Amino acid sequence: MVQQAKECVRVWSQWRGGRRPTPRDKFAAVMYYSRNDAWLPVE
Repeated sequence: MVQQAKECVRVWSQWRGGRRPTPRDKFAAVMYYSRNDAWLPVE
């Protein structure tokens, strides 16, 4: 599970041009993945 959370954060950053996520961004990415089995889309 920890590896999946790290992967969520890595993909979040890649999809946003390498931007560093805030703690809130990290939480949102992991929660979205846990509920949808998919990466958080770029808004």
